[in-house]
Amino acid sequence: MAASEQSLIPVGRKELFARSFRSGSVVKSVRLEGECDFIHVDSDGDPVMGSDGKPVQRHFKGSIRCTQPTKWTKMGLDEKTELEAEFTDPDEFNRLFKVSQKFEIDVAVLLERKGLVQRLQKALGTDADVLKNVVSVQPTEAFLTEAMTKTPMTKRWDRLKAEGLCLLQKPSFGR
Repeated sequence: MAASEQSLIPVGRKELFARSFRSGSVVKSVRLEGECDFIHVDSDGDPVMGSDGKPVQRHFKGSIRCTQPTKWTKMGLDEKTELEAEFTDPDEFNRLFKVSQKFEIDVAVLLERKGLVQRLQKALGTDADVLKNVVSVQPTEAFLTEAMTKTPMTKRWDRLKAEGLCLLQKPSFGR
């Protein structure tokens, strides 16, 4: 299945993007139809041998559904900086990306500094280094729609993907 997915993912994505571009809206699922010959393998991935000593060949004709969930790979502060360099207009950036930020307390630092817990209750002051700034960036639905339906954004997205940014998780396949 994993080997089949590796060859089906590019075909499925190409069809999803082509249909999205033609329709002007995001298409998240397509049915791929076709036929192929393949070598039958056992559960260990070894070819099943026929009585003639040759691998058993099979023929498949049918279809499979390719569904692309809108799930993105994680992007943090470094990726945010790269995206801001590409999308320099703040209004465009805020329309296309959702940025969330939170601070986390570094418990190890908190525990090794005597009396910090009590001082933290009053004020952080010079001990602000116990906080970690965690940034998360997620493309919005507007980004996906424009990336799949408008040529200028499609080209920008291609450049971003080449840099490892704004990557969709792999699509799923089923009947």
